[in-house]
Amino acid sequence: MSYSPITLGRCIRSYESEHFILTETVHPPFLKLESHHHERPNISFVLRGSFSERVQRETKECTRSSVLFKNAGEIHSDIYGKHGAHCLIVEFRPEWNTATRALAQTPVHLRDPKTFGLALKLYRELIQPDSVSDLSMQGILLELLSQITRQEKANDSSFPLWLKGVHEVVSENFAKAITLRELASLASVHPGHLTRAFRRYYHCSLGEYIRKLRLQYAARELRDTDTPITEIALRAGYYDQSHFTHAFRKYTGKTPGAYRNSG
Repeated sequence: MSYSPITLGRCIRSYESEHFILTETVHPPFLKLESHHHERPNISFVLRGSFSERVQRETKECTRSSVLFKNAGEIHSDIYGKHGAHCLIVEFRPEWNTATRALAQTPVHLRDPKTFGLALKLYRELIQPDSVSDLSMQGILLELLSQITRQEKANDSSFPLWLKGVHEVVSENFAKAITLRELASLASVHPGHLTRAFRRYYHCSLGEYIRKLRLQYAARELRDTDTPITEIALRAGYYDQSHFTHAFRKYTGKTPGAYRNSG
Protein backbone atom coordinates (compact mmCIF):
# COMPACT_ATOMS: atom_id res chain seq x y z
CA MET A 1 0.00 0.00 0.00
CA SER A 2 1.57 3.27 -1.10
CA TYR A 3 1.26 6.53 0.76
CA SER A 4 -1.83 8.58 -0.04
CA PRO A 5 -1.45 12.14 -1.36
CA ILE A 6 -1.83 14.72 1.38
CA THR A 7 -5.31 15.57 0.14
CA LEU A 8 -7.88 13.17 -1.26
CA GLY A 9 -10.16 16.13 -1.92
CA ARG A 10 -9.76 19.03 -4.36
CA CYS A 11 -6.52 21.02 -4.24
CA ILE A 12 -7.22 24.77 -4.55
CA ARG A 13 -3.62 25.91 -4.45
CA SER A 14 -0.29 24.76 -3.08
CA TYR A 15 3.19 26.04 -2.38
CA GLU A 16 6.36 23.92 -2.21
CA SER A 17 9.47 24.95 -0.32
CA GLU A 18 12.63 22.96 0.31
CA HIS A 19 11.44 22.61 3.93
CA PHE A 20 7.65 22.25 3.71
CA ILE A 21 4.59 22.02 1.46
CA LEU A 22 1.40 24.04 1.95
CA THR A 23 -1.86 22.84 0.41
CA GLU A 24 -5.27 24.49 0.46
CA THR A 25 -7.91 21.84 -0.01
CA VAL A 26 -11.68 21.39 -0.16
CA HIS A 27 -13.56 18.16 0.56
CA PRO A 28 -17.21 17.76 -0.46
CA PRO A 29 -20.06 17.09 2.01
CA PHE A 30 -20.45 13.55 3.39
CA LEU A 31 -17.24 12.28 1.77
CA LYS A 32 -15.94 9.11 3.42
CA LEU A 33 -12.25 8.23 3.20
CA GLU A 34 -11.21 4.71 4.18
CA SER A 35 -8.05 3.99 6.15
CA HIS A 36 -4.98 5.63 4.62
CA HIS A 37 -1.72 7.29 5.69
CA HIS A 38 0.65 10.00 4.51
CA GLU A 39 4.37 10.09 3.88
CA ARG A 40 5.29 13.16 5.96
CA PRO A 41 4.43 14.64 9.36
CA ASN A 42 1.59 17.10 8.79
CA ILE A 43 -0.70 19.63 10.43
CA SER A 44 -4.26 20.32 9.25
CA PHE A 45 -6.04 23.58 10.06
CA VAL A 46 -9.80 23.65 9.52
CA LEU A 47 -10.73 26.99 7.94
CA ARG A 48 -14.42 26.13 7.39
CA GLY A 49 -16.68 23.11 7.70
CA SER A 50 -16.06 19.97 9.72
CA PHE A 51 -15.02 16.33 9.63
CA SER A 52 -14.53 13.39 11.97
CA GLU A 53 -11.19 11.64 11.96
CA ARG A 54 -10.67 8.15 13.33
CA VAL A 55 -7.09 7.58 14.46
CA GLN A 56 -5.65 5.20 17.06
CA ARG A 57 -9.16 4.00 17.97
CA GLU A 58 -10.24 7.54 18.86
CA THR A 59 -12.60 9.78 16.91
CA LYS A 60 -11.59 13.43 16.79
CA GLU A 61 -14.30 15.95 15.88
CA CYS A 62 -12.66 18.69 13.83
CA THR A 63 -14.49 21.98 13.24
CA ARG A 64 -13.47 25.53 12.29
CA SER A 65 -10.25 26.51 14.12
CA SER A 66 -9.34 22.88 14.89
CA VAL A 67 -5.65 21.98 14.62
CA LEU A 68 -4.66 18.37 13.99
CA PHE A 69 -1.08 17.08 13.93
CA LYS A 70 -0.19 13.57 12.76
CA ASN A 71 3.15 11.83 12.39
CA ALA A 72 4.21 10.24 9.12
CA GLY A 73 2.56 6.88 8.50
CA GLU A 74 -0.28 7.39 10.99
CA ILE A 75 -3.21 5.33 9.70
CA HIS A 76 -6.55 7.19 9.87
CA SER A 77 -9.95 7.50 8.19
CA ASP A 78 -12.26 10.51 7.72
CA ILE A 79 -15.93 11.37 7.35
CA TYR A 80 -16.79 14.91 6.24
CA GLY A 81 -19.77 16.87 7.55
CA LYS A 82 -22.81 18.24 5.73
CA HIS A 83 -20.89 21.35 4.62
CA GLY A 84 -17.68 19.53 3.69
CA ALA A 85 -14.42 21.09 4.83
CA HIS A 86 -12.00 23.78 3.69
CA CYS A 87 -8.54 23.16 5.15
CA LEU A 88 -4.94 24.34 5.07
CA ILE A 89 -2.45 21.47 5.36
CA VAL A 90 1.26 21.73 6.12
CA GLU A 91 3.60 18.85 5.28
CA PHE A 92 7.11 18.88 6.73
CA ARG A 93 10.04 17.63 4.69
CA PRO A 94 12.85 15.63 6.38
CA GLU A 95 14.91 18.80 6.86
CA TRP A 96 12.41 19.81 9.56
CA ASN A 97 12.49 16.50 11.45
CA THR A 98 14.24 18.13 14.40
CA ALA A 99 11.52 20.76 14.68
CA THR A 100 8.61 18.33 14.42
CA ARG A 101 10.21 15.81 16.79
CA ALA A 102 9.35 18.12 19.69
CA LEU A 103 5.67 17.40 19.08
CA ALA A 104 3.87 14.46 20.62
CA GLN A 105 4.44 10.93 19.33
CA THR A 106 0.67 10.52 19.25
CA PRO A 107 -1.76 12.64 17.19
CA VAL A 108 -2.48 16.10 18.60
CA HIS A 109 -5.93 17.67 18.32
CA LEU A 110 -6.60 21.08 19.82
CA ARG A 111 -8.55 24.30 19.40
CA ASP A 112 -6.47 27.28 20.44
CA PRO A 113 -7.17 30.86 19.25
CA LYS A 114 -3.50 31.87 19.13
CA THR A 115 -2.54 28.78 17.12
CA PHE A 116 -5.40 29.32 14.69
CA GLY A 117 -4.46 33.01 14.36
CA LEU A 118 -0.99 31.95 13.23
CA ALA A 119 -2.59 29.51 10.78
CA LEU A 120 -4.60 32.38 9.27
CA LYS A 121 -1.38 34.40 8.84
CA LEU A 122 0.12 31.42 7.03
CA TYR A 123 -2.95 31.17 4.83
CA ARG A 124 -2.71 34.86 3.89
CA GLU A 125 0.91 34.34 2.84
CA LEU A 126 -0.25 31.47 0.64
CA ILE A 127 -3.00 33.40 -1.14
CA GLN A 128 -1.13 36.74 -1.36
CA PRO A 129 2.53 35.79 -1.89
CA ASP A 130 5.40 38.20 -2.43
CA SER A 131 9.20 38.01 -2.58
CA VAL A 132 9.59 37.39 1.15
CA SER A 133 6.69 34.96 1.60
CA ASP A 134 8.90 31.87 1.90
CA LEU A 135 10.92 33.44 4.71
CA SER A 136 7.76 34.68 6.37
CA MET A 137 6.12 31.25 6.13
CA GLN A 138 9.13 29.58 7.74
CA GLY A 139 8.94 32.01 10.64
CA ILE A 140 5.22 31.46 11.10
CA LEU A 141 5.65 27.68 10.98
CA LEU A 142 8.31 27.79 13.69
CA GLU A 143 5.94 29.87 15.82
CA LEU A 144 3.15 27.37 15.13
CA LEU A 145 5.23 24.38 16.16
CA SER A 146 6.32 26.17 19.30
CA GLN A 147 2.76 27.21 20.16
CA ILE A 148 1.35 23.71 19.59
CA THR A 149 4.07 22.25 21.80
CA ARG A 150 3.39 24.83 24.53
CA GLN A 151 -0.33 24.23 24.32
CA GLU A 152 0.14 20.49 24.72
CA LYS A 153 2.40 21.00 27.71
CA ALA A 154 -0.06 23.47 29.21
CA ASN A 155 -2.74 20.80 28.98
CA ASP A 156 -0.59 18.72 31.28
CA SER A 157 2.60 20.33 32.55
CA SER A 158 3.44 17.50 34.95
CA PHE A 159 4.76 15.04 32.36
CA PRO A 160 7.12 12.69 34.27
CA LEU A 161 10.61 12.23 32.86
CA TRP A 162 10.69 8.56 33.86
CA LEU A 163 7.71 7.93 31.58
CA LYS A 164 9.57 9.42 28.62
CA GLY A 165 12.33 6.86 29.28
CA VAL A 166 9.80 4.03 29.30
CA HIS A 167 8.32 5.33 26.04
CA GLU A 168 11.76 5.34 24.40
CA VAL A 169 12.55 1.80 25.55
CA VAL A 170 9.23 0.51 24.23
CA SER A 171 9.61 2.37 20.93
CA GLU A 172 13.05 0.87 20.35
CA ASN A 173 12.14 -2.68 21.43
CA PHE A 174 8.54 -3.07 20.27
CA ALA A 175 9.21 -6.43 18.60
CA LYS A 176 10.60 -7.98 21.77
CA ALA A 177 8.66 -9.61 24.61
CA ILE A 178 8.76 -6.78 27.17
CA THR A 179 6.92 -7.31 30.44
CA LEU A 180 5.15 -4.66 32.47
CA ARG A 181 7.19 -5.64 35.52
CA GLU A 182 10.46 -5.10 33.62
CA LEU A 183 9.38 -1.64 32.48
CA ALA A 184 8.17 -0.68 35.95
CA SER A 185 11.47 -1.86 37.45
CA LEU A 186 13.39 0.19 34.88
CA ALA A 187 11.42 3.30 35.88
CA SER A 188 11.42 2.45 39.60
CA VAL A 189 7.63 2.77 39.83
CA HIS A 190 4.80 0.40 40.64
CA PRO A 191 3.38 -1.46 37.59
CA GLY A 192 -0.09 -0.07 38.29
CA HIS A 193 1.24 3.49 38.42
CA LEU A 194 3.07 2.95 35.13
CA THR A 195 -0.08 1.61 33.48
CA ARG A 196 -2.20 4.57 34.60
CA ALA A 197 0.44 7.17 33.72
CA PHE A 198 1.06 5.76 30.25
CA ARG A 199 -2.63 5.89 29.38
CA ARG A 200 -2.98 9.38 30.83
CA TYR A 201 -0.13 10.92 28.86
CA TYR A 202 -0.16 8.83 25.67
CA HIS A 203 -3.93 8.27 25.42
CA CYS A 204 -3.63 4.51 24.98
CA SER A 205 -2.48 1.49 26.94
CA LEU A 206 1.06 0.10 26.73
CA GLY A 207 -0.26 -2.94 24.90
CA GLU A 208 -2.14 -0.82 22.37
CA TYR A 209 0.95 1.30 21.74
CA ILE A 210 3.22 -1.71 21.20
CA ARG A 211 0.63 -3.28 18.90
CA LYS A 212 0.44 -0.08 16.86
CA LEU A 213 4.23 0.09 16.48
CA ARG A 214 4.37 -3.53 15.35
CA LEU A 215 1.63 -3.08 12.79
CA GLN A 216 3.05 0.18 11.44
CA TYR A 217 6.43 -1.54 11.03
CA ALA A 218 4.75 -4.43 9.23
CA ALA A 219 2.85 -2.05 6.95
CA ARG A 220 6.09 -0.31 5.95
CA GLU A 221 7.83 -3.61 5.25
CA LEU A 222 4.91 -4.88 3.16
CA ARG A 223 4.84 -1.66 1.18
CA ASP A 224 8.56 -1.11 0.66
CA THR A 225 10.13 -4.59 0.52
CA ASP A 226 9.63 -8.05 -0.96
CA THR A 227 10.34 -9.75 2.36
CA PRO A 228 8.08 -12.80 2.85
CA ILE A 229 5.04 -12.13 5.01
CA THR A 230 6.03 -14.85 7.47
CA GLU A 231 9.40 -13.20 8.05
CA ILE A 232 7.82 -9.75 8.44
CA ALA A 233 5.46 -11.18 11.05
CA LEU A 234 8.40 -12.63 13.00
CA ARG A 235 10.41 -9.41 12.82
CA ALA A 236 7.38 -7.45 14.04
CA GLY A 237 7.09 -9.66 17.10
CA TYR A 238 4.40 -12.11 15.96
CA TYR A 239 5.16 -15.80 16.35
CA ASP A 240 1.96 -16.95 14.67
CA GLN A 241 1.12 -15.75 11.15
CA SER A 242 -2.61 -16.30 11.66
CA HIS A 243 -2.51 -14.00 14.71
CA PHE A 244 -0.55 -11.44 12.69
CA THR A 245 -3.04 -11.64 9.80
CA HIS A 246 -5.99 -11.18 12.16
CA ALA A 247 -4.38 -8.18 13.90
CA PHE A 248 -3.28 -6.60 10.61
CA ARG A 249 -6.73 -6.92 9.04
CA LYS A 250 -8.32 -5.42 12.13
CA TYR A 251 -5.89 -2.47 11.97
CA THR A 252 -5.95 -1.73 8.22
CA GLY A 253 -9.08 -3.45 6.95
CA LYS A 254 -6.98 -5.68 4.67
CA THR A 255 -4.99 -8.89 4.94
CA PRO A 256 -1.20 -8.48 4.66
CA GLY A 257 -1.26 -9.95 1.14
CA ALA A 258 -4.05 -7.66 -0.04
CA TYR A 259 -2.31 -4.66 1.53
CA ARG A 260 0.92 -5.45 -0.32
CA ASN A 261 -0.87 -6.03 -3.64
CA SER A 262 -2.73 -2.71 -3.38
CA GLY A 263 0.54 -0.75 -3.34
